[in-house]
Amino acid sequence: MVLLWMLACSSTYEAKSASMAPAICVGQRIQYGTGPIERGSVVLFPYPRAPEVQYIKRVIGFAGDTIEVRDNVLMVKGKAIERADDGTGEILDANQRSMKVTLHTEALDGKSWTIAKSEGLASPLSTMPEVTVPEGKVFVMGDNRDFSEDSRRWGFVDVASITGLVTLPDGPSPCLKR
Repeated sequence: MVLLWMLACSSTYEAKSASMAPAICVGQRIQYGTGPIERGSVVLFPYPRAPEVQYIKRVIGFAGDTIEVRDNVLMVKGKAIERADDGTGEILDANQRSMKVTLHTEALDGKSWTIAKSEGLASPLSTMPEVTVPEGKVFVMGDNRDFSEDSRRWGFVDVASITGLVTLPDGPSPCLKR
């Protein structure tokens, strides 16, 4: 009975980029379905600039929230979100090449996740002026912060266009070497 419900209410999608590494690897099949979307949730949605392409990103802000990035520090509602150093490692990029990264654990509204920052890379995404999320929209970011096309570049995602809520696999990431 439960299996039938899962088949009826979830689908799979293959990740096409490393923008969500270390949480999701290039080529990894992920499940998505329905459920409440919260800050920190990972969602699948049509890319606003090319709706035939699906993107996977983490929800950072909802309507009315202010979002800013100051020298690689994510600010939500004017406050830096919790962030702790988590060492270094290597992740695989879209071409299956190893990329050295510094890892950080971020926490927001009781959820936490690991982000990757490329070592020695001065990213144009390290700073973003404050924006306010409009009604009916969300602000999303990839966990591989220096290699993610996300709301910092092209703006907000329509809540109504979200295809599904991604279920992240348990256990260590297969694309992260520590």
